[in-house]
Amino acid sequence: MPPKAILIDIEGTICPITFVKGTLYPYALKALPTYLSKNWTTTTTTTAATTTADPQTTNPLIAAFPQAHTSTPTALLDHIKTLTIQNSKSPALKALQGHLWQAGYESGELVAPIYPDVLPAIRAWRSSQVKVYVYSSGSVRAQDLFFRYSCEGDVRSVFDGFFDTGVGAKVEAGSYRRILREVEGEKREEEERGEGWVFLSDHVGEVKAAIEAGMMGGIVVREGNAPLSEEDKAGMWVIEGGFAEVTEKLFAE
Repeated sequence: MPPKAILIDIEGTICPITFVKGTLYPYALKALPTYLSKNWTTTTTTTAATTTADPQTTNPLIAAFPQAHTSTPTALLDHIKTLTIQNSKSPALKALQGHLWQAGYESGELVAPIYPDVLPAIRAWRSSQVKVYVYSSGSVRAQDLFFRYSCEGDVRSVFDGFFDTGVGAKVEAGSYRRILREVEGEKREEEERGEGWVFLSDHVGEVKAAIEAGMMGGIVVREGNAPLSEEDKAGMWVIEGGFAEVTEKLFAE
């Protein structure tokens, strides 16, 4: 019997794991100095004793960062470089990156790569009345850009919904339970446990969290992904044949 819904990760599952860190992150860092120079002004505050220049906070993307790092454009640039190296999930960083990426996508400098086995499989799943959702650490806005400006054109319509870490960390079972509640509502107990749902990701910890929430989970193996140890593979569904393997396993008559 086909599943009710399939929830999928992006990086290392739908697209090469190198795209985010090897293309998107460097693009944002390269575009950032120009963005700051165009959007950074100062306001002057005068008291009886002193006159001080404060960073302009009317730009919400700049004002969202801690004030300790917005004294000068250089200070903020250094802070953002540090966050990027740390692969930080800071909401302020993600919002600014998303803004910079949008300009890159719209200009054609950025095109999101999608593995060739992905879309044919998803369309086949949907033809069997299976819902398909995305859950990524990238913001919903970044996901929208990714699928709007993909190498296959605008493919947003093949998905039924998008989730980011607003529902929680991807390695926590509670995050998957929140997705279930948001999609299913307060229905019978077995549905809240994730019966009929499948989660696909390259990250072992994420797949284990989904399984803990009651979903079926599959670890997707792609070129360039982190190698799996024997311990990682033990008792797990390891997908080495792309999304075609998923179709074969889940939709076999």
